[in-house]
Amino acid sequence: MVASFCVSPFLLTVDKAVIQAAAGTEKLGKALVKGVVSFIKTPGPMLRSGPFWIIWGVYSATYIAANTIDVFNEREHVSDVYGQMDKLVVVTAVNMGASIAKDVIFTKMFGKQNAAGAAKKKMP
Repeated sequence: MVASFCVSPFLLTVDKAVIQAAAGTEKLGKALVKGVVSFIKTPGPMLRSGPFWIIWGVYSATYIAANTIDVFNEREHVSDVYGQMDKLVVVTAVNMGASIAKDVIFTKMFGKQNAAGAAKKKMP
């Protein structure tokens, strides 16, 4: 969970910039620079923001899944080959599910919207 906390500001900056670029609200490079400068100058607002905690949740869930499957495999004496296959499947499922949910939320938060709240440009 600490590792997730440490990488979340960087991942949030990249994710937000990619969504803004895809929506046409910012150029990718400009959004990346703006995000990094904002975090360096005033990290507090980012660390207290909902998007930061969403990213933290995605990667915490991923790390927890990986560690849980490792402990299970060790206690149940699962062979290395099957243990690694199990880990791949479980961690991929957890990360993909959480990442897709995060992307949907971020698209709504950072994408370009009209007055009705619908995205003006179809997001890839």
